[in-house]
Amino acid sequence: MDKVEYTKTSLHNHFGGGAADYKLNDKNTPSFDITTAKHKIDCASTSGYQLLAMTNANHFWKNKYDELVNYISIKKYDISLIPGVEFNIVDDLIKAESDRNYLHLIFLLSPKSNLKQFETDVINCRTINGCNAITIINLTDLALKYKCILIPHGTKQSSSGRDSLSNHATFDDILSIRDFIPIMIEDNSKSQREYLEVKIRQYISTEKFEWLKSSASISSADRQDFSSITQPTYIWGEPSFDSLFYCAIIGKDRVLRETDIIEKSRYVKRIEITNQGGVLSSANLSFSHGLNSIIGNSGSGKTLLLNLIKLKLTGSNLNHAISSTDSDYSSMYVNTEVKVFDNEENIVKPNDINVFEGENLYKQIVATLSYDKDRLLKDLNAAPSFVDTEKLIGIFNYTLNKYITDRISIKNDFSELDETLIKIFASIDYLRNNKSVPGSIEYIIDSKIKTTHQEISTAIVNIDLDVTNAKKSFDSITSLLKKYNLAEDIKLLTSIRFNLLKKLHLNMNEKQKQKINNNANLIIKSKISSIVGDYNKTIGQRTKVVNESKQIVSDETENVINKLKEITILEYQLHIPTLDSEELIRSVKKDEDIIKLANFKINKDIGYEDITEYFDSAIGSGQSKILKSEFSPSGGKNASLYPIDLFDLDKVKTFADIFVSKGYTNSNIFRLNANKFIQYDILIKNLDSKYQLISSLSAGQLSKIYINMLIDTKLKAMENNAVIVYDQPDNNLEKTFILKTLGRKLAELKKKYQVIITTHEPLLVINSDSNNILRAENDPIAGVNNIKYENLSMFDVADKSAAIEKIASLIDGSHDAIKLRNKIYGGFDL
Repeated sequence: MDKVEYTKTSLHNHFGGGAADYKLNDKNTPSFDITTAKHKIDCASTSGYQLLAMTNANHFWKNKYDELVNYISIKKYDISLIPGVEFNIVDDLIKAESDRNYLHLIFLLSPKSNLKQFETDVINCRTINGCNAITIINLTDLALKYKCILIPHGTKQSSSGRDSLSNHATFDDILSIRDFIPIMIEDNSKSQREYLEVKIRQYISTEKFEWLKSSASISSADRQDFSSITQPTYIWGEPSFDSLFYCAIIGKDRVLRETDIIEKSRYVKRIEITNQGGVLSSANLSFSHGLNSIIGNSGSGKTLLLNLIKLKLTGSNLNHAISSTDSDYSSMYVNTEVKVFDNEENIVKPNDINVFEGENLYKQIVATLSYDKDRLLKDLNAAPSFVDTEKLIGIFNYTLNKYITDRISIKNDFSELDETLIKIFASIDYLRNNKSVPGSIEYIIDSKIKTTHQEISTAIVNIDLDVTNAKKSFDSITSLLKKYNLAEDIKLLTSIRFNLLKKLHLNMNEKQKQKINNNANLIIKSKISSIVGDYNKTIGQRTKVVNESKQIVSDETENVINKLKEITILEYQLHIPTLDSEELIRSVKKDEDIIKLANFKINKDIGYEDITEYFDSAIGSGQSKILKSEFSPSGGKNASLYPIDLFDLDKVKTFADIFVSKGYTNSNIFRLNANKFIQYDILIKNLDSKYQLISSLSAGQLSKIYINMLIDTKLKAMENNAVIVYDQPDNNLEKTFILKTLGRKLAELKKKYQVIITTHEPLLVINSDSNNILRAENDPIAGVNNIKYENLSMFDVADKSAAIEKIASLIDGSHDAIKLRNKIYGGFDL
């Protein structure tokens, strides 16, 4: 798959067949099979490889290399072939052959080198050493003589002892020249590279280990087919040795595995400026979809170009330009035609592409010094969430209110029982005093008939509700089964539905029959009672009262029995709720990637002075509340209540007793005051990705963390086609922050977004690994601005220091100027 701006590489390849290698103990005369070599080139082209290296073992076939380069040209393949050798680096020639150790290393050199002389030099090394291997001294001499890249094996070929771990002393020697010669590591997967870093750490210095972590890692075909590479390596640059050389200098940000590459859907590819009499010179500027840095002296037109880009993309000027937030550049664009093209060569119109303009970092840092930590966490979307905690409090409140309500119901039921018993005892006394009423007929309707009637009616209502719910549930499940084409399960469900509804209807019919029979029985007994009552009326008033008293005793006794049953059930179901501290702590949610919470402490003791804060919806002077004074501990009153502890069973009961005594219910008695009720320490991820107590950070440290993360937070809503524009993000910032934080942040952002910045800081340009550098220059003619823009190549630099010096010369005027700034602010060691 073609990836724009990326080059698919295989930098360790043996061409010409197995006989073309000068193997360690092979005494045969090697030969090079050009047909096999050409076939391998064909396979590389088919597999989409664009940058190859010819690296036969311990020998460089100059004539064969030239022939392959010519073959690539004839076939018009989009492939660049780099000359090189795979060397056996011997640890000590004085040792006996059986005791020697060898590290495999790929040596790549510029095609512009004297390749015939290089071939001779390699032969001479083998001849002098008397074996197909070279020493560290030989390697150093070759590296100083030719512009080259060194690629030692990491854990590759560990089984044969040709890896860096088995030869850690030799590997350490090679790393010693890392400041002079670009070095990459060959390992075929990320896991192999990670294993190397873990195991090699004990053998090399901290400084070398830190360099190793930032160095590039590659995978290659070696002697295998190109299809065997499971994790291909790409360089972020064009297919050339010079591009590879610069990528090796920069390190892992320029050399990526296929899975690490994020494809951007739309971005600025080029800008065409046509001078029609204005101050901007004509130019055709290319842009990378990664990081683009606009550099130049003060007044050179850096911000002018950035503003022009934003204007074309959004229709509005920069909001956070360093020079002035309300600068009007319109007069500078007069008599100039500007066209912005995307990666499909379409002209970009305003609002076609999302644009994020970064704010002035220095101003933001100064502003955050006055922020409280809660505000910072909120801005970062990292404030702890108490949603689940509120749910637990809601359950507690519901259960507490039910407990209080049931207690009040029991209390009221006992009051009703007292009244009922009074009526029963009065009726019994009357009957005792009127034991015999002549001529009367005694007939009492059994009160259980009425109770049975009520039970049957309730059962019918419940069955009817079950039928309705069953139909809804089966319909819902059937719909899901149809959605997922589970025909057999639908048949089974239909059968279960039929059986259940049949059972419910049979129960309904049975209850209806019982209701009819019960009603008939009640009607007959009521009729008989009416007839007896009419007869007794003819006898006298005393007989009537006697019969009524007997009926009262019967009915109210049944009521007493039912009420006692109800009270017994309520008392059995009474449940005093308490809060669970461990459950509350687990309920507090947080963004584990940004913060961690530790050392939780629950404030379990609530004093009298705090009750209106925690129970403000139920206690206070407002309407429909219990007065606070009812909970007062003064004079020994409510002495056992305090401190109120909602985690203790007895304390909760004592607290609820007051609500019961007042007959007061409320479904939201307790209110969570999270900051006061639940205390904890907040640990925030610092710039080293380690968690640190937020309270231990200075305002400046916290501000830097805030700035670093805030950019990510604001960009989350944007897609990969967003363009980030930033005018001098390094302005007024200390060098350490630029190097360790800002440069690293820009290097990360460019992988997902197109980034365009202006800067006068060479360290930022290099340490953030700018993929594209544009130089702005203003050379006034007769007092009139004459602004020119051009793309700047960095392929001619030898190392990072040289790259910084080149940028410094275009910004500061000299290397001494950047040294002076470093002396004042600190930073890169030059």
